[in-house]
Amino acid sequence: MVDIRDTQIAGIALARRATIATRNLRHFAGLNVAVVSPWGEDELTDT
Repeated sequence: MVDIRDTQIAGIALARRATIATRNLRHFAGLNVAVVSPWGEDELTDT
């Protein structure tokens, strides 16, 4: 289940054609939005 706050962030990013930069990659898994970890992590984290 995706948190409403993450859904709102994803919606804003999609509307603006932006990429989300976060360590919480797992929060956006399954959403059709570009996500990148600026810390260079490839695996999904929940911190």
